[in-house]
Amino acid sequence: MGLVCKVGGHKWRGCKCARCGEIRDEEHTFLPVEGKCEQQCSVCEKVEKLTHEWNGNMCTRCGKKRMDKKLRILGIGVMGVVFLSLILVLSIWGAQRPKPEPPDRSSEAKIPSANVLYEGEDYQGVVKKLEEAGFTDIETKALNDLLTGWLKKDGSVKEVEVDGRIDYSAGTWFPKDVKIIVSYHSFPPRDTTTNRGNEPAYEIVKIVKGIGKDRYWVLTDEFDFSTDAYKKQVKAIISEIARQANTIELNVEVVTNRDIIERELDWGNALPTEWKYWVASYTGDSGYVVSGSMIEIDPAHEGFDYYGSVRKGRVFQISWRNDSPYGGSIEDWQPYYY
Repeated sequence: MGLVCKVGGHKWRGCKCARCGEIRDEEHTFLPVEGKCEQQCSVCEKVEKLTHEWNGNMCTRCGKKRMDKKLRILGIGVMGVVFLSLILVLSIWGAQRPKPEPPDRSSEAKIPSANVLYEGEDYQGVVKKLEEAGFTDIETKALNDLLTGWLKKDGSVKEVEVDGRIDYSAGTWFPKDVKIIVSYHSFPPRDTTTNRGNEPAYEIVKIVKGIGKDRYWVLTDEFDFSTDAYKKQVKAIISEIARQANTIELNVEVVTNRDIIERELDWGNALPTEWKYWVASYTGDSGYVVSGSMIEIDPAHEGFDYYGSVRKGRVFQISWRNDSPYGGSIEDWQPYYY
């Protein structure tokens, strides 16, 4: 583009600028090309195709010939007959071919549903469906993972594992004797040895209110530590306190010397000589949090055990600490009350 055109603009004559010679794709001066169905610009030489002008079966511009209309119709008909004949031959050939024998499924069975459809169903009903489908090696597995049964029902299926897989689809074939494990939600086994009425005499000396959980200081008579029988008595006391409090989310300190309670509440430190009177400490922390009107499991919830370490999620345990301020042993356990 010349300087004059940059400043003052182009001076177009048809498709070409009279000043700088730039070409545009507008206002061409087309002239027909002799002997062809084309036209060409006399200025920029651009070529465009033109439609044929038929006179019968011949173009009057370029002289190109075309097949007679009747012959075209006849050709299409012949091609159609050939195509239909080919389909007929292939169909007859396919029908006469020996069909492959279906696979022997006598030792197999089809899984009725995908794993995701079993979730939440009653596990006994799922086992029955699998047995009716023909499966013979079915195992049930109680998870003992329920606390309240509000979010998941007791006996509801978590997953159905077939041959170690849970990614199968409905209708998948498996051997009838394939290993199937039906895992279902359930409450932990109840400690029936701590039923109400079996607990020894005790006194709740002090209840220290806390955020979320209360701490119960309990005084009882001395125990015979020569056997583990005293542990059932302690569990009976804790279960009865949980029943009265209507929750297993609490802390319970069981001692046989009132001085320990007074020292801990006043000074926060019992004397070494008093350790043997501090029988056990129970803590219960479910990891559940209240969210609006719903109660949900909080995967980030932190519970504290009696060694002072932080554990994620559920913590229900007793620290048997009569022989050490840090506990002689830890037992996972939760009270049973009704």
